[in-house]
Amino acid sequence: MPNSRSRLAPRHRLMSLLQQLESSRRPARVVTFGGKSPRGNPAIWKCAEAHFQSLVEEDCQRVLDVASSVTGFETHPFVLELGTPAEPFRYTPDLLIWFGNEGALVEIKPASKLRSRTTNARLTQQLNRLERHGIHLCLLLDTDVREGDLQTMLKGLQRTRPARGRYREDLDANLFDPLQRSSPTAEALTRWAEAQRICTELLDRVMRRDPGDLLSQALA
Repeated sequence: MPNSRSRLAPRHRLMSLLQQLESSRRPARVVTFGGKSPRGNPAIWKCAEAHFQSLVEEDCQRVLDVASSVTGFETHPFVLELGTPAEPFRYTPDLLIWFGNEGALVEIKPASKLRSRTTNARLTQQLNRLERHGIHLCLLLDTDVREGDLQTMLKGLQRTRPARGRYREDLDANLFDPLQRSSPTAEALTRWAEAQRICTELLDRVMRRDPGDLLSQALA
């Protein structure tokens, strides 16, 4: 689990703060850059409906699904009202991630986008407005989830892991086969345990990282 230095918040506190800010507006329909509605990712076990609009988001979801510290997550879960009636400012986070009884809001971005002054300024605004309400925002970058051959490893495990079928909250999604209907080889279980370790350590680093520092360094 991420340690006490992380930007996670207790579930009850985070939900209380989010409910105060949640808009009556529904999140915009998730579409790809080609304008098509994605079908979601049925191979994901830890999210009821895991939609993505970019390959970076899909890669991030693979990491979340494998990390043993993650107990569940939602994609584009709600719209938050961070402005005033006179000057509205709405924000839809990419992810709400749960680590047991702690959670965090996450924005996913390619690292190269942080060098855009427009994108950087928008992210800084989102970060600061959430901080005023006592909510931390974490940044998950493509460079975090695409280091080395991580995605090749995760895609291989995703192909060999049993299909999910209907989403069930009562299953232990940290098992290689949550339905326990197959007999994975010792090699498969070893690769699964190693991938879990790598993804858990990766997210621990991300949850302890100050996104403000990333944004400042990108423009330096």
